[in-house]
Amino acid sequence: MIGVDVPNAFWSLEERRGSPGEPYAVKTMLGWSIVGPAGASFGQTLSVNYVRAMDTALEQSVRRLWQLEQLPSLLDTTHQMSKEDRYALSQMRKSKTIENGHYKVAVPWRPGSTSLPCNRPQVLSRLQQLKARLNLDPDVLEKYMHVVESYISQGHARKVELGDGSEKWMLPHHPVLHPLKPGKLRVVFDCAASYQGRSFNNELLTGPDLLQSLIDVLRFRLGRIAFTADI
Repeated sequence: MIGVDVPNAFWSLEERRGSPGEPYAVKTMLGWSIVGPAGASFGQTLSVNYVRAMDTALEQSVRRLWQLEQLPSLLDTTHQMSKEDRYALSQMRKSKTIENGHYKVAVPWRPGSTSLPCNRPQVLSRLQQLKARLNLDPDVLEKYMHVVESYISQGHARKVELGDGSEKWMLPHHPVLHPLKPGKLRVVFDCAASYQGRSFNNELLTGPDLLQSLIDVLRFRLGRIAFTADI
């Protein structure tokens, strides 16, 4: 309720009129209101109409901006690694070697991780699907064979004997084509493929995030002169 001691709240900025005797709409400083008789029948039911328009997309964008503007939390360098991150980092440091000019580290298995079951039935099924797909597109088949042959010729892959198949986990693979990169094909190995409720990815530790944060990268703007270097 607004008292008469605030007369400017009742200023009529705009009106919408109908026929004589009908209610009319008045736009005041507080918005639109309806003025007029409620009708001859007075019952126990009262209807109130309220319309409000909101740009939810804009609200979400502003909310994200406020979250990004919380620089104190982003600038906090006291963040400590978890127990799993420290374990994964220690395992990688212990197993680090250099072979043919390249660094090599062991797979960071989770503590207590047991051997994975043989997923040969699943991989063979995926292989049959892959063959059917490639046979329908000779161009993709030729590119796929070229990529696999390059892996073997460059020493990134080699043929192995499967033996009895016990305690061997195989990775299914498939081609990926990008519409913005015509003619280029990537062979992707599906480490997330699950078999009997387990997958290769689930048995590994992700390790700590060793990337430099964007805030630290842009911190050089605080000074007059910026120095950059590369290895």
